[in-house]
Amino acid sequence: MPTTERWFNFIGAAAGWILLWILLPKIIGSIENQNFETITFIDFLFLLTSILGITGYLPLTLFGIAINAMNTINKLIPNS
Repeated sequence: MPTTERWFNFIGAAAGWILLWILLPKIIGSIENQNFETITFIDFLFLLTSILGITGYLPLTLFGIAINAMNTINKLIPNS
């Protein structure tokens, strides 16, 4: 595995663990109080991002989003 890929995976995993650590008190509080209305869509996105980061798929997902955005822009604005 190239060094750059290791750094991308390390940073993605670190971001995932940090996001999970931030969300954990809110998730535990919601479960204890049985009040799931406090969990917002942003919390869900953070949870999804943390799972992708911890499992190592965050760099690949971000790369795919960037490639698809570039392809969409190239289709909308054709080269002259």
